[in-house]
Amino acid sequence: MPMIDPIAAILKLISDNTNVQAIVGDRVAGKHKFAQAGSVNAWKADQSCIVAKDDPGTTPDIDIGDHVGRVELRCYGATPAAARKIYNSLIELIRDLEGRTTANTSNGTALIYSLVMDASPFTTVDPDLSIDMVVGYARYRIHEYALEEYQ
Repeated sequence: MPMIDPIAAILKLISDNTNVQAIVGDRVAGKHKFAQAGSVNAWKADQSCIVAKDDPGTTPDIDIGDHVGRVELRCYGATPAAARKIYNSLIELIRDLEGRTTANTSNGTALIYSLVMDASPFTTVDPDLSIDMVVGYARYRIHEYALEEYQ
């Protein structure tokens, strides 16, 4: 029985949102794609994008059958205002979630119980890329196994 990757579920939830798509297109990933010389899929420094990755240090609860953790959300933009616009679209997406929702991943349909912002965002410049970004954090609770396993 394949286990759901919680970050993949969050990335899919974000990338399927039309308001987010209008700003970042298909540039939503678990790792940035800047500076990939020669790649046709490389992101340009002036392109808006979202990178979501696990925030280390969260204590998992292995007894409940759910992934419980914290995700770091990096919103890259050509300017601080562009990065904030992306972040605001994420806030709208998360506020619009009413109860549980689903996201289709490569391991099946993920059941997302909750995704809630967990800390105030901050605007900074990525030290390695020299690109403006807004960083925020959200807590998640996502079922460990695909819904298809229960049919």
